[in-house]
Amino acid sequence: MYAEKEKLKEQRKMYGHAAQVAAIAAFLALLCYGFCYVASIPWNLQSSSLWLIFIIYYLIMAAIDHVMYRSSAVKKGMVVVGILIITVFAARHVLSSVLFVSQTAANRITVQEGDFDADIPKTADLKKIPLMDSDAAAILGNRAIGDLSDVVSQYVLNQNEYSTILYNGKVVKVTPLEYDGIFKWFSNHKNGIPGYVIVDPETNSAKYVKLPNPIRYSMSGAFGENIYRHARAKYPTKMFGNCMFQLDDDGNPVWSLMTYHNERGFSVWKTDGVIVVNAVTGETQWYDFDSVPEWIDSVYTGDNIAQLYDSYGMWQNGYWNSVFSQVGCTRTTDDYGYLAVDNDICIYTGVTSAASDNSNIGFIIVNSRTGEFTFYSSAGADEHSAMAAAEGAVQNYGYQASFPSLINVSGDPVYAMILKDVSGLTKGYAFVNEKHYTVIGTGDTLNEAMRSYQNNMSKNGYNLKEMIDTESTSSFDDVIREMYYLPVDGELWTYIKAESGRVYKGYFNDTDMLFSTGDEITVTCEKKEEEKDVIEMIDLKKKGVESTADTRRSSRDPDAIKDLDVSNVTNFDQLAQ
Repeated sequence: MYAEKEKLKEQRKMYGHAAQVAAIAAFLALLCYGFCYVASIPWNLQSSSLWLIFIIYYLIMAAIDHVMYRSSAVKKGMVVVGILIITVFAARHVLSSVLFVSQTAANRITVQEGDFDADIPKTADLKKIPLMDSDAAAILGNRAIGDLSDVVSQYVLNQNEYSTILYNGKVVKVTPLEYDGIFKWFSNHKNGIPGYVIVDPETNSAKYVKLPNPIRYSMSGAFGENIYRHARAKYPTKMFGNCMFQLDDDGNPVWSLMTYHNERGFSVWKTDGVIVVNAVTGETQWYDFDSVPEWIDSVYTGDNIAQLYDSYGMWQNGYWNSVFSQVGCTRTTDDYGYLAVDNDICIYTGVTSAASDNSNIGFIIVNSRTGEFTFYSSAGADEHSAMAAAEGAVQNYGYQASFPSLINVSGDPVYAMILKDVSGLTKGYAFVNEKHYTVIGTGDTLNEAMRSYQNNMSKNGYNLKEMIDTESTSSFDDVIREMYYLPVDGELWTYIKAESGRVYKGYFNDTDMLFSTGDEITVTCEKKEEEKDVIEMIDLKKKGVESTADTRRSSRDPDAIKDLDVSNVTNFDQLAQ
């Protein structure tokens, strides 16, 4: 009888310990679930974070069981399970190291060779040059909401969340308002986020857009209103990459959240789709990567592009080659820019050899939506050399150049960048030829900088007329009433006051026409010059003359300048008055 009582007592004690362990296990499991919810960890065995939670959970439970439950059989079982979990985790990490995955990482992308002049449209519309960095956009964005007391007291703009998109045919930067901390979320989340800011790089201005229905899901939202947690609830097993704020064709705010899987163990990520979340309603839709709608401007960020190409450039001939001989090893430069190609936003960055210097062997242009990589061979200055050249051209002002965009001007790759003062405000623009970075054009506006660049290129042997898109030009027939020549820095500029009342000015490479009062002329200019008081000429010739080669003289000829009397002329643009 006594033995039975002791046995029953031992069983009750064992059941009691088991119940306690089960309660603790359930409580810890609830804590782990809460951590996964807060950190938006996917329930996916490719996630190293999930494996770490499993290991920590196991170790805590093993320690508790060791204290409370003394069965040797259970202890042995716990040890076996622990060794198995840790071994699998460690093995996956080892197999995920660069030594084993370099070839897989290099083969994630296919890089095709391209023809820059054929692939990249010539820049006829300067409005489509994405010229503004996030710092400058943030300054303008903060100005746009600075006078809205009900907004600035509760919301902020995060300069790291500006997205570059094409909207209504223009390249713009957009970002939503965000709650200014958790306490502001508690007091404002019922009303939501009232709007977003659009920054226009062309006009150097920002506009606050107040929405008819507020944004409910955002980066700064708490609990289920956080964009990652909201998407995680819908797609618990998806691996999340970058998240970007964008606008659909009607100006409705959405979030695009890249999803991916790992090719090897815990590494070598590869995009498999995009989750699009309506920022107002929370409606979600996952698109397979091959079916992403065209109105989504970006799936990849510049950092994604650089990482993918660096793996390709450094490891395509194997890991050990990248360490020792480095034959054929290339990598991207340390930053990236944007350009618009047709209806797509593309990311570009220079490509240099592994032994870095101040020059590029070419550059890559990548469609930020489709991830198509194209390499263009073009030996020239790297972006930082071009930035230094632009800064040198305006050194008396002390402006700093932003990281450039890349455009096609008459078949040549040209760096385009903004010039900022010490406070970060845009003060001007610069264009620098990628192959000949001593050829620079600067100006207060994009048009002025482009005309300066074109004139400087014409001084280096380029035909100015060929640099202008013929669809954007106009021609005038006129008669010379007065004609002046103005030496500027050793070059001869022509000013013509015509019978029509128009005033024309122009510089023509190393030649200038010999004309006289009363000559009938044909003037070619850009259409946007037509309404100006002083029209800048692209081409000038005598009316009805097909070839003017026999009637030109060198503008650098001392005899063409030394006898000119311009002492009574202070401002030739005043001729229009």
